[in-house]
Amino acid sequence: MELVEYVKRQAQGYCDLCEQPAPFANKDQQPYLECHHVIWLSQNGADSLDNIVALCPNCHRKMHIVQDENDIKKLTAIARNRQHLLNTNF
Repeated sequence: MELVEYVKRQAQGYCDLCEQPAPFANKDQQPYLECHHVIWLSQNGADSLDNIVALCPNCHRKMHIVQDENDIKKLTAIARNRQHLLNTNF
């Protein structure tokens, strides 16, 4: 399974930041969420599970414009927790 798909499945249709349901479904009737690198790839962030979260379109845009420190801390914790859960299940 692809990393992006795994992160979206783990989010279970909810935005990792605002914790609201995805605003609409995609053409495959799956909740529409966008994956976001908490530490951007352009800032040498890793393309790994502990750096990727699933966001609704509004929160994704917010992360690119506002870059609120508290939001970054929250999302970092969520991403790291997903990595930890995966590690403990295998």
